[in-house]
Formats: sequence, structure tokens, C-alpha cells
Amino acid sequence: QRQMCIRDRHQARFAHFAGSLLLEPDLSPINGNFSILLTGVGGTGVLAVGAIIGMAAHLAGKGVSVLDMAGLAQKGGAVTSHIVLAETPENITATHVADNGADLLLGCDVVTSASVENLTKLRQGTTAVINSYQMMSGDFIQETDTVFPLVELLKSIEERIGTKRLRSIDTTAVATAAFGDALASNLIILGYGFQLGAIPLPSIAIERAIELNGRSVE
Repeated sequence: QRQMCIRDRHQARFAHFAGSLLLEPDLSPINGNFSILLTGVGGTGVLAVGAIIGMAAHLAGKGVSVLDMAGLAQKGGAVTSHIVLAETPENITATHVADNGADLLLGCDVVTSASVENLTKLRQGTTAVINSYQMMSGDFIQETDTVFPLVELLKSIEERIGTKRLRSIDTTAVATAAFGDALASNLIILGYGFQLGAIPLPSIAIERAIELNGRSVE
């Protein structure tokens, strides 16, 4: 009943947007653990997205574990966040996304998303939302004639999860055009995942978590 109340409040709030694509995900109880792998580059606000998901889950009364794997490369290096959702805190049974265990990949950087370590977390049926912006890493910069292997990187992800499970978009370009700030690209990845129905949290909780985060809320 509480979840229905949250859903109804949200739908009433946006009822004037006829034909909106912002549909609520399936808010039926989470069966077991729902595992999200969040990947990106340190210093671009990736971990803030993980914190927003964690707070949204808390506000929605769900169980949640957020484990950030930043290591020594917090600025400019690869970072990964393991996010596990459950219907209640007592139902959380893991803090890491297991091999072949990701239900959703939110890839804020395509190179990091397609790393061998992260590919092992994916399986047939994982939903993936990937930022296709071509961010050259240090390895590419050292070889000035290197062509960014975007097609190959996306294909390696697609082979793990299935053709119809991959969505890619240059959210860096979209964010820069719409907001004048490339850091907003990570939230667009989150929003895209939500629109696909791949994030089992009510939008009103996500929006409140963004407000509590306190940066560029409007």
C-alpha cells in the first residue's frame, strides 16, 4: 500500500504531461537481490550516482548496499560501484555483484564498462545502458594513430548480455548541449535506465535523493 501511495502521488504530480515517457517501473516486491554495476571514470561524479541510488532506496524503504571500488585511481582512473537492492534490509545477502550476477549495468564510460573484470559480472539478460562518448585513456593517448575501438567495446558487452539488452547513447554530448555541463551525463544514464524500467525504485524517491544531494538540483 505504501508503494502504491508513492506511485499515485508521483502520477498525480505529472498528470498534466500527457503521453509522457516517464513511466514508473514495476514496483512489485524485489525478488531476492537486484544487483547493479555502476562504472565510470573517477572525478566525473560517478560515485555520486551510486549515492543517489542508495539514498533513493533508503527513502523507498528498501534494503540497499553500496560498495565503491575506487582504489588509488579516484581522479581520472576507473571506478566501479557495486549496488545491491532488496525488498528489506534483512534481505541483503551480498555486498559485491557476483560473477554473472549483474541485473543492470550503468556504464558511464564505455572503456571501463568493457574491462575484463566488469564483463565477468554480466550475463545473458543483463540490461546495459552505456555512455558511448569516446574518452581516450592514457593507453590510447600514447599511440597517436590509435582509432577509438567503440564498436569493438560495445560488441564485447553485447556478446555477454544479448543483442536486445544493450542501449548506448553519447550522454556527454547530450548533457553538454542541454545543461552546459558534461557531469550531468551520469544522471542521464541513470534516467535512461529508469525509463527502461530497469531500476526498481519509484521516481519520487530518486528525485528526492537528487534534492538531498544538493548539487544543480533544478
